[in-house]
Amino acid sequence: GNTDEVTGTGYTAGGATLTNTSPVISGSVAYVTFNNPSWTTATFTTTGCIVYNTMKRQGTTNRAVAVYDFAGSQSVSAGTFTLLMPTAASSTAVIRFQ
Repeated sequence: GNTDEVTGTGYTAGGATLTNTSPVISGSVAYVTFNNPSWTTATFTTTGCIVYNTMKRQGTTNRAVAVYDFAGSQSVSAGTFTLLMPTAASSTAVIRFQ
């Protein structure tokens, strides 16, 4: 499990459920992206995020799908923190298979 998850006002442990997860096939590339999750009235600092699968498989849940580094600390103080997902396209989506 993740042992260094962010804590702070307005953030709930486990993060946010990502939505709009319908995969798309474009030519030889399959991809998926998600809506932008956000936390309102939030105060915290983070350096990255993990996209993980909560479905149980062979007795295990919360398997990491992707890990992202923000290349430095990103902070919010009594405001809205929004994670901007890339455009849903075969060359830019969050998760791509070719």
